[in-house]
Amino acid sequence: MKGIETRILNLGPKFVPPAPQQVLKRLPKEIKQMKEKVAIAWRRETKTVGCEPPIVEK
Repeated sequence: MKGIETRILNLGPKFVPPAPQQVLKRLPKEIKQMKEKVAIAWRRETKTVGCEPPIVEK
């Protein structure tokens, strides 16, 4: 997640994507990927199997 976090943090407030329509089309897929990564990190840190953090369920 560090690479994605770095990429997000480096965009800054003035960032405008080059193709906003493409970004909107990709957004649901990227949200799903982030949810999966959060769930994996949650399970790794809490040492649980099959348990999802509340933020992923929303």
